[in-house]
Order: sequence, then C-alpha cells, then structure tokens
Amino acid sequence: MPTKLWERFRVLPKEMTDYPTRKILHQSFMNLTNNQVSFMTLRKYHYNVNRHSEMREPGAEVLAGRANSTSAIHYSMHMIDMMIKATIDGWKSFGIDILEEASQ
Repeated sequence: MPTKLWERFRVLPKEMTDYPTRKILHQSFMNLTNNQVSFMTLRKYHYNVNRHSEMREPGAEVLAGRANSTSAIHYSMHMIDMMIKATIDGWKSFGIDILEEASQ
C-alpha cells in the first residue's frame, strides 16, 4: 500500500473503527448503492483484484491475514515490492489509480 494512503488510514480516530461506526458506514454504503455494495463486497473485490494480479492467491492470502506463517514470512520478507506493484497494477486494470488517491 502506498505510504501516504497507509498514513491516512493510520491517523483515523479510533472511533472510526469501532463496531457502531462501521455499522453506520455499512448501512450508508448500502443505501448509496441501492443495497448492492457492502463493506464485505469491497473486501471481496480487493481480495479478488489482488488474487488475479501477479501476486496470485498466496499473496492475496497474506494481505487478507489468512496465510500460513511460512507463506507470510516469505512474502513479507522477499516479495513486498512485487506485492505493492501488483496491487497498484491490479487496481489500475479497473481504472482506479491508488497512487493518485494517496497523493490527494
């Protein structure tokens, strides 16, 4: 994840990540998308974009926090640059430039 985007996420107030807030945001998302897109849907999109990028399923599992420790250690130590590039390229294939988003 680009550093600026990660930094913006990390400075969110703790209240933005508690259950009642997430529930409100989930409901708002559902209302804005005619009950078609939820936070879970976005999580699935993100997983599948990464899974179909050059990092493939093992890399997507690491990012989702579901990889076994051997895979996670291998990817985090040896392939982080490739995973960053694959994530950026994967989202670009859907017309989303996360580097541009991070710079705003």
